[in-house]
Amino acid sequence: MKNHVIEYTGIGNVRLIEKPVRDELEKEEVLIRVKTCGICMSEIRSFSGKVHSKFPGYAGHEPVGIVEKVHSSVTGIKPGDNVAANFFPAFSEFIIVNERNVFRLPENISDFTLWMVEPAACAVNSVRNTGIEPGDRVVLVGCGYMGLLVLQVLPKNLTFKTVVVDLLEERMKLAMEFGADAAINSGVPDWQNKVKSVLGGPADVVIECTGFPGVLEKAMPLLRVNGLMNIFGWHTYDEPMPLSFWHTSGTRIINTSPSASKNWQKDFSDTVNLISAGKIDQKKLITHRYPMSDAQKALDFVSKNRDKALKAVFTLD
Repeated sequence: MKNHVIEYTGIGNVRLIEKPVRDELEKEEVLIRVKTCGICMSEIRSFSGKVHSKFPGYAGHEPVGIVEKVHSSVTGIKPGDNVAANFFPAFSEFIIVNERNVFRLPENISDFTLWMVEPAACAVNSVRNTGIEPGDRVVLVGCGYMGLLVLQVLPKNLTFKTVVVDLLEERMKLAMEFGADAAINSGVPDWQNKVKSVLGGPADVVIECTGFPGVLEKAMPLLRVNGLMNIFGWHTYDEPMPLSFWHTSGTRIINTSPSASKNWQKDFSDTVNLISAGKIDQKKLITHRYPMSDAQKALDFVSKNRDKALKAVFTLD
């Protein structure tokens, strides 16, 4: 079957090529026509050379689309179903996915870009593994796309206060709309003490969502003795950590990447339910949409304008 995909040809360069998909499906396989696929920062890091990549290469892991065909062994999914998939690489017109990694969405979806399930499932996994308790003082560092998803999933009715930290006023404003109790600009002097003043004391939990070098060290003073630091952001560079401070303060460190999930299938299906119920809303998060034919333009822009592109996606007709 005729199919077009985005191919990474080298650092800073991509192209759209024709790469057919199989006509015949094997047992448990589902053919999906991709309607949209989010551009994750991992794809931007590969594009810009910030992580090691082999070329030519392929990317994309946040696909949403419509089932085109299923193998006769598939019973829970049928042609015409709207679905999200846990699959890589997905910057493609069509993908073939095992049915266990395909999740049905509601009928009559008017905007597929609002059903970015995979990144929202990452947020669900992070909050699930954090184990926030009633009365906790919580700080969320970083109000980018992923941070704002985590904020929406946080059990804010149970926390004493939830404070967000960022450098961009417009993103902090969005965080307040999503239920943060306060937003502190980390570019102002003495911002750590301002956070603790709003909380009424040091934080029980800090969730670091930026992945930027140096942020973890700056966020450490926010925590109480025996507090919990959740490293959610992907730090692609090794950096020194205050191990002596962690030891003497009894700081608990957890990593809540998808690999830490206890049950990724459940995280995924629960996320579908949360989006269906309006508990996760991405209307104000999807800021840039591009056809796959504009892949070079899209990746160039996002890599150079992270402050402007909260979340960019590819759309396919």
